[in-house]
Amino acid sequence: ARETGALSLSLALIDLAINEGFQSPWLLDNRARALVAQDQILEACRIWRDLAERADCDEMRPVAESMLRTCRRQEEQAQKRQSERRWLDQAEQLEPIDLSSAIARLVQGLLAFPDSPEIEARLLALLERRRTQQDPDWSTLSPWLQQQELALESHEEVLRELEQRLSDQGA
Repeated sequence: ARETGALSLSLALIDLAINEGFQSPWLLDNRARALVAQDQILEACRIWRDLAERADCDEMRPVAESMLRTCRRQEEQAQKRQSERRWLDQAEQLEPIDLSSAIARLVQGLLAFPDSPEIEARLLALLERRRTQQDPDWSTLSPWLQQQELALESHEEVLRELEQRLSDQGA
């Protein structure tokens, strides 16, 4: 079922087999492969890591280790996306309570993940929201000038955080 692209059916059959008492590391390997096809790489790698460490079947260990090596880059990228998501989620939780704290959290996230377009875009959106609230003349600026002002403000926030970190290290 998995090899024909019927991933949901494959996973349902695996669950049924396990629930009926079948125990085979090959069922778990098949589950992991289906999860990779569904872009659930972290869960798949967790299964293979467990199989590589605990599988009773000697044939399974090298297969699981090979799959872990094959998926290493995808797993690292998925872990990075998960970490970035945490910064975004934390800022989202702070936003209704304290906009400045949400901005500070995104600045910290941007320093942790400087190539994150999601964190940068969210930071710019919150900076724009703050500017709209604080500056009654904000809407009179051209869109291009607003964009430039926000980029500058973003860089100032990052610089301020870096200066604070350096100050804290020196203290």
